[in-house]
Amino acid sequence: MTIELVFTTDADAYFASPAGKVLSRKRFFCASPGEGIYALFAWGDLDLADCGELMTVFQAAERFPTPRRQLVVLRRVRRIAASAMVAFLRHFESDSVYQKTIACEAVVRPDGVVGLLVEGFYPMVSPGYAGRAFTDLGAAVAWLGAQGPRGRAGMDLHLGPWLDEVTRLERERASGDDRLGPLRRLIAQRGADLSLREAAQGLGVSARSLQRTLAAAGTSFARERSTTCIGLARDLLMSTDEPVKAIASRLGYRSPARFVEAFRSETGVPPGRWRQVAGGRGSEDASG
Repeated sequence: MTIELVFTTDADAYFASPAGKVLSRKRFFCASPGEGIYALFAWGDLDLADCGELMTVFQAAERFPTPRRQLVVLRRVRRIAASAMVAFLRHFESDSVYQKTIACEAVVRPDGVVGLLVEGFYPMVSPGYAGRAFTDLGAAVAWLGAQGPRGRAGMDLHLGPWLDEVTRLERERASGDDRLGPLRRLIAQRGADLSLREAAQGLGVSARSLQRTLAAAGTSFARERSTTCIGLARDLLMSTDEPVKAIASRLGYRSPARFVEAFRSETGVPPGRWRQVAGGRGSEDASG
């Protein structure tokens, strides 16, 4: 049995009807097979901008309150920036609507320091719902299934085809993240006006070779340039008081208006509003 996933970047559309959908972000995605089960898969080096993206997803979830059994898969996460961890913990101290909708949560942790942080999360935060950390995905899903309204164990078998698809997607995204690291670093250095030809020259490859690499990773140069630059913008919005105009200039956008348009296209909201929702320190008009 093959499951066909439907991809979206619209958080409201995802939470309004989540079954079979994937909500895509730069270093994580959310997915649901239905039946009140919600999953989040993350990978790579998570930073403050990733935390900001997660906070905006939480905000969207609050607009669709429903009991959630959550599966959080962090086994491919290598590092979590200290600033991101602090912002995340601050959110859980806020007694948000989102937390009150969580019935239970199973987290699949990696080894190393990140794994230790995950193991210590529930004793440290005491979030008010049942939560456990696992090293095995199957055990996590079985436990999550047993917490359901009918107390059914063996939910891992019921979710088999869906799990196959989302774990395949997890591998692809994590692998693509590794292969595209040099390109993303170059974009971060050169900014939003970097062209495909200039990027290929900077990486020492042909433009066609770079396009093939991007296609194999399921993305494009324009997409990587946009997500990288807007990711940097989110980091600056959360960690500094710089005005939107200054951030636009720093990231190489030809005008503040183009930056606002690109930011809105990527996140669904203008940068000023995103800064307010994600807990940034600025107090700019939400339209800018």
